[in-house]
Amino acid sequence: MVMKLRVTRQKFQDLETEYSEKKAAYENIRMAFESERTDLNRETENIDEELARQESLYHSLNNQIQLIEIQLKRVTDEVMFKNGQGKYSDEYKTNQDMLSAMTNKLEAVNKELRMKQRHIKDNHEPLLNQITMFQHLKKLLECKIQIHKREQVTE
Repeated sequence: MVMKLRVTRQKFQDLETEYSEKKAAYENIRMAFESERTDLNRETENIDEELARQESLYHSLNNQIQLIEIQLKRVTDEVMFKNGQGKYSDEYKTNQDMLSAMTNKLEAVNKELRMKQRHIKDNHEPLLNQITMFQHLKKLLECKIQIHKREQVTE
């Protein structure tokens, strides 16, 4: 029985040594895979960020292209309108004519508003004085009315 126990202990030690060696090998491989997975995740994140930057740049450039195409069409149309090949609208021959008319209207409104402002500034003090005088006149008339009513009551 002792012999059997020694043989079993020997087998156990051999198995435990083999287990420890295989476990160490497993841990080394697992660590290598974990390191590689971390590196791949980091690389994936970098690629995702670069993709987002590139997509943003693509959309920005695409919008700029669309704006430039619209501006080019406006310029082309304006040249055609100036050469007599069509009209910008029923009222204006070219876009420049429309913008000039709008500018002139706004300048006229601006001039009128400045004149009103100047008139208000010039007449502000006299009008305030006039309001004050009318308030005093109102008080005087109210006093006269009260006096007149008292005289009628006393008579």
